[in-house]
Amino acid sequence: MKKWPNDFWAFLFESRDSLFAYFRNLTPIILLVGVSILLKSQIKSESDWSDVLFPSILFVWTLATAIILFLLNVLDLQHKLIQAFPKVKEYEKVVKESRGKRLSLRETIRCLREHNGGKQVFIFLVVYFSSICITVLPAMATAASYRKILSEFGKML
Repeated sequence: MKKWPNDFWAFLFESRDSLFAYFRNLTPIILLVGVSILLKSQIKSESDWSDVLFPSILFVWTLATAIILFLLNVLDLQHKLIQAFPKVKEYEKVVKESRGKRLSLRETIRCLREHNGGKQVFIFLVVYFSSICITVLPAMATAASYRKILSEFGKML
């Protein structure tokens, strides 16, 4: 029972570069979500459809870009955390040499289950769910700041 926490902290220490890169990559996503929230509030306040066409297109584009970047970031972290597990890394090397491609998600989960890789899955889930909060809350604050800056800028003109 004492071995799991020691392995967990050792794994976390080995994966720190991947985790730092993941959280560093959230910055542009937060900015894009903040812009999309600001655009959405602009769309709600306008009554004429022709006035909101460009903001609507820009809203969809910024939100879609943010979602795609978030998913790519999550998948990259998942791959790096799983690769930190030596048994999976060895198994994937063998599979890649024989088939020429990476492990599928099902094969990776099976390999982790066979070699007691629950800590990788646990860390990934904790980081994933906390990053949703870490992305949404600052994005809302960023949108509020954008709104305040734009209103002050409008007063200056």
